Amino acid sequence: MGKKSKKDRSRKARRAGAAVLPRRRGLPWFPIALAALAAWGGYTLWQGRATAAGFDRYLAEGQGRELAVEEQPSLGSAHLQPGARFRYGEPTPTSGPHSPYDLPPGFYTKPQSVERLVHNLEHGNVVVYYDAADPGTLRLLKAWARTFDGPMDGIVVAPMEGLGRKVVLTAWQKKLVLEPFDPAAAAVFIDAYRGRGPEAKVR
Repeated sequence: MGKKSKKDRSRKARRAGAAVLPRRRGLPWFPIALAALAAWGGYTLWQGRATAAGFDRYLAEGQGRELAVEEQPSLGSAHLQPGARFRYGEPTPTSGPHSPYDLPPGFYTKPQSVERLVHNLEHGNVVVYYDAADPGTLRLLKAWARTFDGPMDGIVVAPMEGLGRKVVLTAWQKKLVLEPFDPAAAAVFIDAYRGRGPEAKVR
C-alpha cells in the first residue's frame, strides 16, 4: 500500500477531531545574529576611529607648544618581592623599584598600587592620575585609555587622592602637571612618551 499524502492524513485527523497544526518555520536567527554582530563591530570600529581622530585633533593643536615636563632622576628599576611596598618620596613616582606585576591599561575608578603603576611606566605606558577632575575631562581620559590599550604603549588612568583639580601625567622619568587640564598638552605628552619605556621601545 502506498504512503498517504499529507492531505489525506489531514482529512483523517479532522474526521477524528484532532487539531491540525501548521508546521512552524524556525526564525532565521543565524543571519539576524550575524547581521547584528557585524553592525556592532562596525559601530565599535567607527567609535574607535572617532576617538582616535579626537586625540589627533588635540595633538595637532598642541604641536610646537612648550610643555613644563619635569625630568625626574632615576630611582632604579629593580623588582620588589610580590606585595612589597617602597617609599618613593612622592605620590606620583616616575621610576624606582616596583612590583613584578603591572596593571592592564585602562581607566580605573579606585586607587591602584603605585608599585604596580611604576611597572607600567617601565613598560612604556603613560600613567595619568586624577582626583576631582570634571566629568568632561574624565570622559576624555576614559576614551583615550580605551583607544590606547596596548601592553607596551597603553594608557593607565587611576585616581590619586589629594590632587584636587590637578591631572598628573607620568612616563618613565617624566612628569607633567596640568591645572587646569589641557587636552592639547596632554595629547602631546602622551604621544611623546607612550611606547617608549626603558624595557622595550615599540614606537
